[in-house]
Amino acid sequence: MLGFDAILQPGQDAKPTYMILPPNDPSPQPSRRKYLQGWRFGAINCGIAASVVFLVNLVATIVCTRHSRDEPLYKGDCERARQINTALHIFINILSTVLLSSSNYCMQCLSAPTRKDVDAAHALNKWLDIGIMSYRNLRFISKKRVALWALLALSSVPLHLMFNSVVYMSITDHEYSVFGVTQSFINSSGCEGCSEMYRPDSIRVEDGPSSEYENTVLLQNLHRQAYEGRLERLENLDCINAYARLIQSDRRNLFLVFRDDDAPIVRWITFSEASPVFWAHSMHFYDPVPYSWISPPPFKNTFNELQNSPANWTVESCDDYWCDDSSPSGPIQYCLSEKIEPQCQIRWSTEIAMVVVLLNFLKTTDMCLVSMDDAILIQKKSFKIRARRWNGQRHKWKDAVSGPRSGFLFLLVLAILTAISFLLHKSIQIYNDSDREKLANWTEIGFGAIDPRTMIDIGSPNVLANALVANSAQLAVSVFYFSYNSLFTNMVLGYEWATYAYQKKGLRVTTQAKGDQRSSYFLSLPYRFALPMMIASGLMHWVMSQSFFFVALDRYSAYNLVGYTKSFKCGFSPIAIITGLVVVVVLLLVAFVVGNLRHPHNTILVGSCSIAISAACHPLLSGEDEGRDLAQEKLQWGVVGENPDGSGHCSFSGGPVDELKKGGMY
Repeated sequence: MLGFDAILQPGQDAKPTYMILPPNDPSPQPSRRKYLQGWRFGAINCGIAASVVFLVNLVATIVCTRHSRDEPLYKGDCERARQINTALHIFINILSTVLLSSSNYCMQCLSAPTRKDVDAAHALNKWLDIGIMSYRNLRFISKKRVALWALLALSSVPLHLMFNSVVYMSITDHEYSVFGVTQSFINSSGCEGCSEMYRPDSIRVEDGPSSEYENTVLLQNLHRQAYEGRLERLENLDCINAYARLIQSDRRNLFLVFRDDDAPIVRWITFSEASPVFWAHSMHFYDPVPYSWISPPPFKNTFNELQNSPANWTVESCDDYWCDDSSPSGPIQYCLSEKIEPQCQIRWSTEIAMVVVLLNFLKTTDMCLVSMDDAILIQKKSFKIRARRWNGQRHKWKDAVSGPRSGFLFLLVLAILTAISFLLHKSIQIYNDSDREKLANWTEIGFGAIDPRTMIDIGSPNVLANALVANSAQLAVSVFYFSYNSLFTNMVLGYEWATYAYQKKGLRVTTQAKGDQRSSYFLSLPYRFALPMMIASGLMHWVMSQSFFFVALDRYSAYNLVGYTKSFKCGFSPIAIITGLVVVVVLLLVAFVVGNLRHPHNTILVGSCSIAISAACHPLLSGEDEGRDLAQEKLQWGVVGENPDGSGHCSFSGGPVDELKKGGMY
């Protein structure tokens, strides 16, 4: 595997030519020992990590699939379900981050050229990248390694589109009806007048020997519960707060109880004179403002007033067929609410889980094959070199990054920021356009919160289709991670070269260290950069899973608790989107600050270009370095002597070196 710390040693030819050799002794290593050091050890660790994730996914799929055949993973309190859902998604994103980081490491190993690959490229006047993951190298490496590289890359796409939807939360939403009645009706043992309540376009249902209207059946059942004391009494403020919700999970039908003297006398549009109901409202799923019945328009202006003076709360006449023109003359005394057990669920998608396990297995197999792929560190071909004038330019870290690479990252970030800003603008616009309700501040909608105002109907009832759309942001985050990692790999690569200009140190090798060489299990990105980057990647994946997510709703009608309809949609969370925006901006600022750090004076910028590395690594075949095994010693880069044409000769040396002088020819 090509390491960027390899060094040129004198060739065996009679002429003064040079060749690049591995930085360590190329003598064969014990077969077992070589897999416990260097890049192979890192690749094996990646394979082990992927295997652990695979076993976790496999066991979870087997256990949860058996369990989910009979019942969901969890069913009960919605707040508890949200906590479980959040914890599971954090765990899923940890596993996802491990797979993503392991894939990145192994893809970098696979794209690293061998000595033969570089020789072939140089023969065609082409250059390859050394020390970083490179797409340019794919044209020159073996077909086997290209296939393994492609498998790792392509398996990441569907994996990140599905992983976060293996587990999802299903929330219960109830339709309900509200009836305005008197205290005497509540106190009566029989539901007098209930059968005479008339609604001309009600849907008829068959219930036993008699055929009655649904609202009549509902009213009779609700009265029976009230008389038996099975309805919960709520004072006005508690009642307002309990029903001022966009999704009603733990309550259903409701009585608004008035004093007998406050009931309207004339009822001539909807309800008969004998009906105990003089005001009613039915909340349906398609209502844009499901609790607008609480307050007359304009909703925003009156809701706060109601909460500040709940004793004055009343209802007014309305235009729909459930309401008469007349209104009660006094306020609501209290409410009687039908309290039900919440039925929020944590569900397991067996189909998505099976796809994830399959992709995980392919990655695990791929990574195990990577650790067995032997590679030679660097090429041995010489190039013609010529002297150039040293201008004394002091480079920045960002100068080591190529224009296309930094340009791609810029366009990617621009696209991500544009998409995030657009969705954030749309979500705020939804709230600002509403003039009928008191909407919760958009910053108060929590991470991953299911809210009808932030749901998107993609037009498909299919679970997989909604999951793919909801997790499309995960794919963007994965591409961003690869690009961001590549950016820092290039900058750290440039820094590593620069440090040799002002201090002696051993070569950092990815194989067994010899002499003063330093062994490392990473490639070009040290752990102090790699670990924070993994954490940032995991954080971004989790934030995106809470910003855009798959939504499942179980919707029950006001008339029964047995039959329900399933609804699948995509949801988004404004506060999570803002957090994602902040994370991206912070990462960009970190890259900007690090990129503008300056290298020390008199240091060269080599980058990952194989030809540039070759040109910078020509030791002088005389003086203190003659006959020495420089690859195993502490080295420093600088002026080591003078060429026949009078120009200075720059290279690595185990002895003293001179600094480059501005305006000098080297």
